[in-house]
Amino acid sequence: ALEIARDLGMEAVEAPISIDEVTAGIKNGTITDAIACGTAAVVIGIKRFVFDDGSSLDLPGAVPAAATTKLYNALIDIQYGRAADRHGWVREVCRVETSAAR
Repeated sequence: ALEIARDLGMEAVEAPISIDEVTAGIKNGTITDAIACGTAAVVIGIKRFVFDDGSSLDLPGAVPAAATTKLYNALIDIQYGRAADRHGWVREVCRVETSAAR
């Protein structure tokens, strides 16, 4: 996600961030979008953080936000061969040959 974000011209930084910083950022408006990513989820927007004490904090705006959608589409396009794999991530695992005559 970080590499794709950079490819798309987004500022992407990998750094530790405490939950207190996240909470403060959501409350003061400096954090407006959050994502989770993984093999099955690809890239998915986060709408709400729920804490151990039962409280919760919603991010503003629509989910997925525009940046999340942009990242998701770029990654899916690479996976499905609609966009170039500039990073060498895609590997062919097997090729299934089919025959019209059996």
